[in-house]
Amino acid sequence: MLRKFYLSLLIACASWPLLAGEPIVIDNTEALLTGEWILGTTQPDKHGSDYHHISTTPGDATATAIYRPDIPSSGVYHVEIFYPQHSNRSTASPWRISCARGEIIAHVNQTLLGGQWLRIASACPFEKGTNGFVMLSNNPPDAGMRGTNPVRVIADAVRFVPAGKDASHTALPINGAIKIANYFLQLTVQGKGMVTFAQQSGADFHRLTLSAQPAEGHVFQEWSGALSGARNPITVELSTNLHIGATFARAGIGAIVDNRDAEFSGQWSVSERAWPGTRYEDYHFSTAIAGEPTATAIFRPNLPKTGLYDVYIWYASGSNRATNALWEVVSTDGTVSRHVDQTVNGGTWVLIASNRLFGEGTGGFARLTNVAEPLKAVVIADAVAFVYKSED
Repeated sequence: MLRKFYLSLLIACASWPLLAGEPIVIDNTEALLTGEWILGTTQPDKHGSDYHHISTTPGDATATAIYRPDIPSSGVYHVEIFYPQHSNRSTASPWRISCARGEIIAHVNQTLLGGQWLRIASACPFEKGTNGFVMLSNNPPDAGMRGTNPVRVIADAVRFVPAGKDASHTALPINGAIKIANYFLQLTVQGKGMVTFAQQSGADFHRLTLSAQPAEGHVFQEWSGALSGARNPITVELSTNLHIGATFARAGIGAIVDNRDAEFSGQWSVSERAWPGTRYEDYHFSTAIAGEPTATAIFRPNLPKTGLYDVYIWYASGSNRATNALWEVVSTDGTVSRHVDQTVNGGTWVLIASNRLFGEGTGGFARLTNVAEPLKAVVIADAVAFVYKSED
């Protein structure tokens, strides 16, 4: 039904100009409508003075709304939609974006995120003129009845935004899907953030690098569905239909220091790959010894304010790990120590100090050495979190 989409929009856009200028907005009254659409005006979060809506039907569509822009100059554009949300809307309204390099299907949950511009495709190359379009049809996957009410789709406004310099990655539609070659990649987002992808060329066109990008004031927490863990970015192979989830959480006050930002001295090595339970890309490790340390890792945060903090560590556990890795937390109110069994409880945050007084800035830190047991076991330095609790 759809042309094969072998090249990523990112790669395909390499020879297309990144334009500046005003968006092209097409309202519902300017779209080409087929079928028995109803004009609505009652919803407050609409674009302009009205919108069109229609009941959904399983199988073939009986109604479409086509938004066909007159592109002034060939180039790269983002595609965004506007609609009023309601509980009787489709949770997967099907939007088809046809541009110069292929087609994208974005399924949009119209019960949420209404009253604002929602990006459903990024960095799409459009030729000058009217060849490209965006089409909404009334045959979503959840077509039919929801309780005693028919499920409806909303056709309101679509805009085409010149990409300018903002075309480094293609964004996956939030709570929607794209089709690449013969397979769908579906995304569900919890919290505030987005996921972008970059696609490899040639024979590896089906390999995608996904990057979770939290909104301001939020942090990426974890992947779910076909993926797991918190590695970011992460590469997936699209050889079947995939449904992935990305969870973003509101950021607290404090700081996370990854091993890549820590201060290392002595004999440390970096893991060759992200073993299960690893935070982000990798971790540092050293061999446990007796006596004086020959390897030290210092995780020094830049804290935003003075107050009491809890301190947590993250590590990938394993049977070859130290059973009493020594962590020291150095703060304004002194130094506390905690021995941690790194053979267990990996892949999560482990509390090592509570209610420690830290000043604003970089005066405090957490320190790990390679003095541990059993001898020749592995000591892991991965990540440390300093979480604000209250003022002193």
